[in-house]
Amino acid sequence: QDLINELIHTEKTHVRKLKVMLYVFLRPLINTQLLQRDKAVAMFPHLEELIAIHCDLLGRLKDRCSPPHGHVASIAGAVSGMFDGECGEVFRASAADWVKLRQENLTNLKQIRSKNTRFEKFIQTCEANPVCHRLQLTDLTSII
Repeated sequence: QDLINELIHTEKTHVRKLKVMLYVFLRPLINTQLLQRDKAVAMFPHLEELIAIHCDLLGRLKDRCSPPHGHVASIAGAVSGMFDGECGEVFRASAADWVKLRQENLTNLKQIRSKNTRFEKFIQTCEANPVCHRLQLTDLTSII
């Protein structure tokens, strides 16, 4: 049971970090128009899809742990369901794009930060937000 609880806690933490990227970085970046919308979204490929997939997994894990379920077999079904069928295809494609583009996005981020002081100040302000728990944007992007 402790292992199952750890899995749920880890997934909850992962969802929180994904939402931090969305609500602390991406949406404000779009709203301030420091970058063109398409460039901002490209820095966080498929972020909203990944949040939806992981929120769904977290919900299924929580449901399966409540009575009358609460055993390993039902948890295995919830986790394997994340990789099966159309949902699994979407997850694999989204995660693969994120990983494939991560280094390019980090390089672009570094270039933009060095050339644009307003952008640099914006990112520093976002990173100082208490919900980031002292994690920088580069740290958060490595969690997928």
